[in-house]
Amino acid sequence: MLYFFLLLVIQCAVSVLLSLLLLHMVRNSLRNQVRRAWVYPLPSLLTILLIVFSLIFTIPSLLDAKQLVFGGLPTQTVTVEKVSGWNAVWVDGKRLSRAPWDAVPEEGGTYRMSIAPRSKTILRMDSSGNPVS
Repeated sequence: MLYFFLLLVIQCAVSVLLSLLLLHMVRNSLRNQVRRAWVYPLPSLLTILLIVFSLIFTIPSLLDAKQLVFGGLPTQTVTVEKVSGWNAVWVDGKRLSRAPWDAVPEEGGTYRMSIAPRSKTILRMDSSGNPVS
């Protein structure tokens, strides 16, 4: 769960930094202090970047955090299909993120997991049996 909250803090910080940078650039544009032509389209590009980053990363994590704090998340028994990369786990055709310092699950193993549904992050993972052959 620590991994989820660290990601949440980082995602919120990036969103705030993008917002502050966007406000600074818009303020400079309104004051006619822009001296280079290549800077004119940057506020539009930063707006698009902020919207996309917020919709893909920040907002789903905030909604999962709200659900975790107020209602909790159910524990599911799942079978791991594939483990790829340093923190990706495939379960039921969905790619989930796990904390890189946690134990690496075995492919075909059955685990009890608490999963944040919107951000697709594994909050807790316990082994519940032997790997399926």
